[in-house]
Amino acid sequence: MIHSILRAAGLGALSLLIALPASAGAQDYDGPMGTGVGLAAGYAKPSDSLYSGGVSGGLVFSIGLWKYLALEIQGGYFGSGVQGSNEGLSKGKLTVIPIQLSLQGRYPVNEGRLMPYLELGGGYYLNSFAVDSDLVDDWERVGFALEEKVEGAFGFHFGAGLDFFLSRNFSLGLGFKYCLVRMNGSWSLTDNAGSTEVTGDLEDLKLSPLTIALRLRFVFK
Repeated sequence: MIHSILRAAGLGALSLLIALPASAGAQDYDGPMGTGVGLAAGYAKPSDSLYSGGVSGGLVFSIGLWKYLALEIQGGYFGSGVQGSNEGLSKGKLTVIPIQLSLQGRYPVNEGRLMPYLELGGGYYLNSFAVDSDLVDDWERVGFALEEKVEGAFGFHFGAGLDFFLSRNFSLGLGFKYCLVRMNGSWSLTDNAGSTEVTGDLEDLKLSPLTIALRLRFVFK
């Protein structure tokens, strides 16, 4: 699935470059200077093979610090279906809300209309997990209540992308980002009749999603 998305994204970027008008360089687009706000949408896939990928979305806020340097804050969202395992989470739905701060090194091309970039940064990941309802019902039928939780976690990320300025103020971009993050959690199994509870910890769960996204920004200049 990821390979197909990468191929499609590569073809999309190539088509974008081929379609650029010959007069693209007639206007100076000022590099990344200016403050930008926008939307991002794409696909995110955690590294753990037991976690499925899902549609991602988010908001982007960027500040051009210098011709070759920009600061970006992004808040996102994606969901992942979990198959379940004895060592990790049970079957269910994982929801992730990453809040990321990135430093981007940019290199303006074609008078600034094309903007390839590399980025590096860190962030905090707000995580939540809901056990599959059928699994919860199975435990309820034998007199037990199952609950599992995951905690938020800090992480680092790096990536690359390409922004194309449709006009002086609007840009369309394609970006790839890999995040290094692991999370902890806990589980509990309670006897509904006697209120006896057994608990345990879930440690070092690998999240580390790869995100591929398109984004549309308006840049105030």
